[in-house]
Amino acid sequence: MWIIARVSGAALVVALVLVGCVPTTTPASTAPKPSATPVFATEAEALAAATEAYAAY
Repeated sequence: MWIIARVSGAALVVALVLVGCVPTTTPASTAPKPSATPVFATEAEALAAATEAYAAY
């Protein structure tokens, strides 16, 4: 009788260990949508803003 109790106890422990190893599902990440309007009107304006930010750094 004690053999059945030990086997069922071992089976319970194995089942609990395996349940802990199951990976959880992660939500699918969605890519951000690009903006319709550019941030800077010209490349020169973007370069000036980048230079100013770099100088402030």
